[in-house]
Amino acid sequence: MKGGNTPDDFLIYGQWMKEQGVDLIDCSSGGIAPVSVKSYPGYQVPAATLLRNKLNIMTGAVGLIDSAGLAEDIVQNERADIVLIGRGMLRDPFWVRSAADELRTTVPVPAQYTRYGSWWLDNQPKPVPAPMSKTEEKY
Repeated sequence: MKGGNTPDDFLIYGQWMKEQGVDLIDCSSGGIAPVSVKSYPGYQVPAATLLRNKLNIMTGAVGLIDSAGLAEDIVQNERADIVLIGRGMLRDPFWVRSAADELRTTVPVPAQYTRYGSWWLDNQPKPVPAPMSKTEEKY
């Protein structure tokens, strides 16, 4: 543990994983050792970018990805293939919906949320039906 793993170590381990058929690497330090880590939003993304670019393997980025903007930036700039949200979803189980709101877009509501009623769904703006055109009926 002294000194910890280096980026060169990540590449060695990543290559081993790729050779064993791993399709995607979740690039997390794991937080299992009692070491001091300087954490900031996206602090583990550089490891995902390194493995993705050097080994041509899909990577998942983690590490205080606390906003939709940061998640979108990571994926759109090809720093990782996916973003994995952990603690953010524990704080906000509707993180995906909140992220969509932040990005000013919408996401479809899963059927599970519509079965027994949902305060959120019930309070969404109702779509305005398109006016029906008059049709001439011929008998």
